[in-house]
Amino acid sequence: MARNMSILLWKGILFLLMLGFLTACASGKKATKKLIEVEGEKMLVGELTYSEILEEFQEWRDADALATIPSGVVERLKKITTPVEIQCFLGTWCSDSKQGVPPMVKALQQAQNKNIHLTLYGVDRQKDDPLHLGPQHQIERVPTFIIYQNGEEIARLEEYPMNATFAEDLLDILNIK
Repeated sequence: MARNMSILLWKGILFLLMLGFLTACASGKKATKKLIEVEGEKMLVGELTYSEILEEFQEWRDADALATIPSGVVERLKKITTPVEIQCFLGTWCSDSKQGVPPMVKALQQAQNKNIHLTLYGVDRQKDDPLHLGPQHQIERVPTFIIYQNGEEIARLEEYPMNATFAEDLLDILNIK
C-alpha cells in the first residue's frame, strides 16, 4: 500500500512538472536576442529593443544623435487611429539601417501613439536570425519595415525611404495628412 502511494505521488509530481514545463513553453515568448561575431564583426540578431542596439554600438548612438524628424511628422503620426503593427528587420552592421531606422524610431517614440506597435528584429548578412523570421518573411534588403493592419500585410518599405524618412513613407501609405 505504501509503495502504491509512493508511485502515485511520484507520478503526480512528474505530471505537475511536465504540465508546468509545457505551460511555460507554450505561453512564454522566446528571448531571441543574441550578440554574435562573424569574421570579427559584432552584430545583434533576433528580437531587439532600440535601447539594446544603442547600448552595444557607438555608431548607432552617433546616428541616433544626428537623426532628425521633418516638421509635422510627429503630429501626423499622432493622428493614426487604426492599429498598425510594424516589423522592422535591420542589420546592426548595415549603414542603410543605421541611417534609416533611428529617424523612424525617434518619430514613433515622440508620437507616443498607442495604435502604432513597432518590433525590431536584427538579422545577419544572410538576412537570418535565431527564429529564422528573416527568411520566413523573405527579407532581401535591410532595413525592411513590414506594415500590417488588421493582421494583413499592407506594405513594405525597403532599404531606402521614398521621402526623407521611413516615417513619412508610412504616413503616405496610411494616407495620413
